[in-house]
Amino acid sequence: MAIYRAGDEFIFNDVTEFYQRDVSITALAGGGFVATWQSTNGDGGTDGYTGVVARVWDPATGFGNTFVVNQTIAGAQNGPEVIQLSDGRLLFGWESAPPSQPNGYTAYARLFDVSGTALGNEIQLSALDGKGGFGIEFGQLVNGNIVGGWYAHTNNATTNVATNQVAYFDPDNMGTVNLTNYTAGSIGWYAGVDVLALADGTYIANMVFEGSPNSVTRLYHYDAAGDQLGSSMLVNQTPVFNDHETDPDAVQLDDGRIVVVWGNETGYKIQMQMFAADLTPIGTTVQVSTQGVSAVNPAIAATPDGGFVVTYNGASSIELMRYDRLGEAVDDAFIVSQVLERGNGFPEAEILDDGAVVVTWTRFTNDFYTDVFGRILDPALYGSLSRDVLIDRVGANWMDGRGGNDTLIGRGGNDTIYGDSGGDKIYGGNGRDKLFGEVGNDVLYGDSEKDRLYGASGADKLYGGDGNDQLRGGTGNDTLDGGDGRDVLRGGTGNDTLSGGSGRDIFVFVQNDGTDTVLDFVSGDDRINLSDFNFANKASALAAFDDLGNPNDGIVRFMDSGTVVTFHGVDLANLSSADLII
Repeated sequence: MAIYRAGDEFIFNDVTEFYQRDVSITALAGGGFVATWQSTNGDGGTDGYTGVVARVWDPATGFGNTFVVNQTIAGAQNGPEVIQLSDGRLLFGWESAPPSQPNGYTAYARLFDVSGTALGNEIQLSALDGKGGFGIEFGQLVNGNIVGGWYAHTNNATTNVATNQVAYFDPDNMGTVNLTNYTAGSIGWYAGVDVLALADGTYIANMVFEGSPNSVTRLYHYDAAGDQLGSSMLVNQTPVFNDHETDPDAVQLDDGRIVVVWGNETGYKIQMQMFAADLTPIGTTVQVSTQGVSAVNPAIAATPDGGFVVTYNGASSIELMRYDRLGEAVDDAFIVSQVLERGNGFPEAEILDDGAVVVTWTRFTNDFYTDVFGRILDPALYGSLSRDVLIDRVGANWMDGRGGNDTLIGRGGNDTIYGDSGGDKIYGGNGRDKLFGEVGNDVLYGDSEKDRLYGASGADKLYGGDGNDQLRGGTGNDTLDGGDGRDVLRGGTGNDTLSGGSGRDIFVFVQNDGTDTVLDFVSGDDRINLSDFNFANKASALAAFDDLGNPNDGIVRFMDSGTVVTFHGVDLANLSSADLII
């Protein structure tokens, strides 16, 4: 089961009048993110049209000042997009229309540095105008060039056609753009384009095409020069009559597989399909959103554990589903938005450098306007129900192996790691870690600081390492080794073997604990905690020890209330009340 740890939602826009909506975000190298959205009069205009604004969020200092992206003030500037290029620059895109021309939107772009300083003028990418729609999408290829996608719906006295456009251009020469047009229909309602740059240098475009009686999403594949590879293919592997697909979004996972999500307005649901790196479909199309809940506006992002998250508008709340590397849901949907007002919609998701998940959305407020909100889910890594190797390379500090015999490596930071079911190996690494073996025969390794190791069920082996650690075996026949430092060890139920190692250790026992063995008790240094047995005094507690008939073999035994413990390293004559805690 996923445990979502998240801060409170927070507002992005510092101007709360009129309409602030349609936010797009991108994670920044080194931490933080930049967000851009359309804002009524936000660009300095006074005519009630929208401009494009942006803010940079730093994990240490929060949001910086709002800056204006577009140069053209007159008219509407809508549907913004932003990505960070490999050299650190920010590329913004949006749709621009002259005043009183709702059918005159064209695509624009502009470069900024990461501080929000413009690096040149805005540039028109396409002369094709129309109503706009799902906005602009960008991606950067391995060769440094940019791919983009958008659509325009031209509707006038002579023409009524929706056109999907795929663009290919050099970010340092945006005046020259290679455009490919795809006639998408004549309604202009379901058309749209999503582009995704792939790790092998190629890219894909998922385009929605209107038809009768349905609208479908097709996947196109292009090489690094922008030339189409092969024929297009349907994304939905289980299409049905009257499907109305819309708003596709795609992501590539660490192992090269691709996951596409989209909305289906027949039944208002979110669907998903996974593809191999060679674009061969894997399995069948599945539903992401909860059955019976009206859901639209999906977005997807890949997580550092090889899985992904999908967020969407579910009945006017922003919901998030997390999936493992095998495409299996980690848990039920998590409600990200904390306030409803008149509803929430148009979410986006992004993964920060530390593995945190940022979800943003537009809220329709009680004053009949809109604001932009976001929420950050703390970093976490989840395994699958099969065997996994998870290494925390991002500082997530929270891991859950779930099923299978997993190897979980926390490395630095104060980690909380759950093995879940299966025989797991868990390494806390540096930091003050909490390690939980849970179900199965697990091996847990602390390190140099104050770690807490919990075996839970199964025959577990717990190694505290250096530092003043707490080790608890749980049920099963466990082996506990405190290592260096002042450790606290409790075997739990079952027949356990305990070793404190060097340092002044405390061995804890309770009633009905089973038959345990302590290998290295040192009188005067180590202590025995018997507080659960309710002895009247320490003399009564000492009376529960015997020497097994041999007073000089360095072994004593404790017997009381269903608990038997054999201590090696001490004779009965040398055991004193100072060694006991009652």
